[in-house]
Amino acid sequence: MKKRVISILMVLIVLILAGCSKKEDASVPSAVPETRVVIDQMGTEVTLPVNVEKVANFWFANNQIQLLLGAADKLVATINGMPNYAWYCKVYPRMATMPELADSKNVNLEELYKLEPDVVLTSSAGLAEICRNAGLAVVYIMFQDFDGLKETIRIDAEVFGGDAPARADRFFKYLDKNISLVAERTKDIPIEDRPTVMHIVNGTNLLKIDGTDCIINEWIKLAGGRNGLDIEGNMKVVTIEEILKADPEYIIVGGGLKTEGKKKIMADPAWANLTAVKTGKVFSNPQGVFHWDRYSSEEALQVIWAAKLLHPDLFKDVDIVKETKYFYKEFFDYELSDEDAQRIIDAGEPEL
Repeated sequence: MKKRVISILMVLIVLILAGCSKKEDASVPSAVPETRVVIDQMGTEVTLPVNVEKVANFWFANNQIQLLLGAADKLVATINGMPNYAWYCKVYPRMATMPELADSKNVNLEELYKLEPDVVLTSSAGLAEICRNAGLAVVYIMFQDFDGLKETIRIDAEVFGGDAPARADRFFKYLDKNISLVAERTKDIPIEDRPTVMHIVNGTNLLKIDGTDCIINEWIKLAGGRNGLDIEGNMKVVTIEEILKADPEYIIVGGGLKTEGKKKIMADPAWANLTAVKTGKVFSNPQGVFHWDRYSSEEALQVIWAAKLLHPDLFKDVDIVKETKYFYKEFFDYELSDEDAQRIIDAGEPEL
């Protein structure tokens, strides 16, 4: 009998001890991961801290996307020339004094190391290789169409974390709304009624144009136009003879010195017989925080601006000033005046 009682007591003691052990185990927090993996647009797996706090952004356009996603405060270094973007500095003054530590081919690694970035963002395969070889985490991003723009923003949002994914989703809805609006109203325009458009890369070289298979051609088609020069790819150098033969009905000058480029075209006798020149349909592409026409989140505005430019009767109800003000408030957290919005649409500089 005593042996039985002792056995029962031993079993109870074991059960009690086991229960205490489980309680103690439950009170010990599970290990929190310190890193995560992001896959960039080269398909490279990049290990990043769970919380990315310091970003070196070495692509002009991607600096704008970082602002769009509410992560500009994480920026610690940028690409040479980015602080020259006047509207960016107006909207986000900290950019004016941002360290410029890279160009298209080289990186100041000594200064970059001092800043201890959690990640480097770049659209240059060469810069990506330099920084990876230096032991830095590098995420490569680049795109040539609207789907690529979305993918770049999605990857950026994953890198930045916080509310960036939610801001990205909000932007996608606005972009898709504008694309759908334009596509629906222009879908039935016969090919012969679609005006020919030539898009010049920048005002520096007026013979460098954008052809097919790029985001420029995509918004031209969406807006109810057709590319005036059937050349594959963007940033292609052509001859003045090819331009004269194509005789575009509209000419849009993008990039740097766009206003100066427009003036050159209108004053140069070599261009005088073009339909676009004779009818006064030579335009500077809008530019705000970044160029609207290329590699930009402001493509969401570009597509409706271009559609109204080419087919004003179909888009009488679209107020580009109103849309620009909405975009800047919604996505850049910045209140534009009507006058400022118009300056952006006219590719003008902000008032000092």
